[in-house]
Amino acid sequence: LLFTIESFKQVKGNGGVIDQTIEDAGATNPRVQWKQMGYEEKTITVQEEMKRMNQLPTTSSYVTHRMCGLNKILQLLSIQVIKYVGLIGLVILKNIKLSLELT
Repeated sequence: LLFTIESFKQVKGNGGVIDQTIEDAGATNPRVQWKQMGYEEKTITVQEEMKRMNQLPTTSSYVTHRMCGLNKILQLLSIQVIKYVGLIGLVILKNIKLSLELT
């Protein structure tokens, strides 16, 4: 443990290499990238992966499994959009109702 702490202090003192690595991790970590994407970007990314899968042999169990997963992702993305649009509609309706009650 002492060696690890000393090593950390030594690396930290050499220009903050660890800090730079942690910051750069977000740029290369697929989970971080996915969370930063919007609906359209995610949909396009999944569709591109589906096109790539369609170039592989259709008899491959990997391709079959991957396509099922990609289809599920598209389904979940569309559900999220429907919920979001539904929430916006609900807020608008509540605002209309509130403004009607005030008049």
